[in-house]
Amino acid sequence: MAPALFMKELSVKIPNLLVPTSWMEFNKKFFPKLGYLPILAALIPLYWLVSQFAMTSPPLDLSLYKRAADFAIAGNSPYSTEFLTDDIYLPWVYTPFGTLVLLPLHYVAESLLLTTWTLIGILAPLVVIVLLGYQKTFSAAGFTRAEKKKLLVLLTLIAASTGPLIDAWAIGQIGVILVALTLFDLTAPNRWLKFKSLRIPRGIFAGVAGAIKLVPLIVIPYWIVSKQWREAFTATSTVVITWTLAFLVFPNDSKIYFVDKHFLGTNDVENVASTDNQSIIGTVMRITGIQPLPAQTWVPIFILIISLGLWTAVKTLRNGDQLAAGIIVGLTSVLASPVSWIHHIIWLVAVPGALLAGQVFKDEKNKITKAAWLWFASVIVIAIPPLRYGWSPVRRLGFTEQYSLLCIAVIWLLWWRSCKKLDTNRNQLISKEG
Repeated sequence: MAPALFMKELSVKIPNLLVPTSWMEFNKKFFPKLGYLPILAALIPLYWLVSQFAMTSPPLDLSLYKRAADFAIAGNSPYSTEFLTDDIYLPWVYTPFGTLVLLPLHYVAESLLLTTWTLIGILAPLVVIVLLGYQKTFSAAGFTRAEKKKLLVLLTLIAASTGPLIDAWAIGQIGVILVALTLFDLTAPNRWLKFKSLRIPRGIFAGVAGAIKLVPLIVIPYWIVSKQWREAFTATSTVVITWTLAFLVFPNDSKIYFVDKHFLGTNDVENVASTDNQSIIGTVMRITGIQPLPAQTWVPIFILIISLGLWTAVKTLRNGDQLAAGIIVGLTSVLASPVSWIHHIIWLVAVPGALLAGQVFKDEKNKITKAAWLWFASVIVIAIPPLRYGWSPVRRLGFTEQYSLLCIAVIWLLWWRSCKKLDTNRNQLISKEG
């Protein structure tokens, strides 16, 4: 056999041995010309993550949740000074309802803790976020049921390889659950809120998320300014009911958290100007060198960011892009919060799907579309490993606002895309009428 013919046959056989034919055909359909490049780009940080954080011991935040559950079951307060140890040196900042939700962790064995949390606290809500972010893509014509399943696996793999998800998994954070709950209420189609003859009121899931941690409560002013009164009322009612339930179970902790203003910390924003803090307030601290930041400085910044972010979200919603508007609300909460660690920016996982917006990867001329290139670029940018692990090239250049500036750029891009889409729809309508 001639060497050229042998190499040709080998080039056909090897891929079939490594990857099932059905997956190869699906890849050609979904990633024309890009091949397996998106998958390889995602596998590199994912491999690094698994090699660095093997399932040998619970991460810090997961250990914190477990200790809070153990403390509560034993009748002790996680807000007490006795809660802190040499290994668990972080204070308990979640609401009493958050403690109540995490009580089942007391009954999970230490050996199964990380595995259980990875499945329930990371993977399951991540699948929900992927389904929400790519809802238009999944509903697009041309995909069979089997292809949609493969698409879900592929996109979940890519999402799991992004920087914020790596950070959330590495420390065992609850943020993936909170984002999934909030994003569901903000962006899920109405048909997803129906279970047989039962219709779930929009606002319950976000209310539960806000009852666990205060940051998701940004949805209430968003629904108010966008005149979605029922959703705002439902979310507010859910928070009141859940906090009342927590008060009945933990009356002393509820007094410490609310009456003694434990949730406010101090009058000044504490020294949280580390590289990992990606909020605007943290950025101001690093630039000015003022630490802690006085209330008369950070409160106006907080109000300004919230106002601009919600204004942009409402404009985007009125342009007809509910998904982009919901993501903007989430990213606004990240920028406005005094403290926003990298694992708080899980909202970025839904961004590539919003940018793709249900468009196909190739046009009628078999060329890669602009939306596909935008999707690929966004995946690569978000997949840059977190700053804390020293992989980011911008950190070596002394540039510490990698994710905060990325959030600002994404907010602008999502709003701009909604405006362009609205203009395109108007022109098409005018053309048809003409």
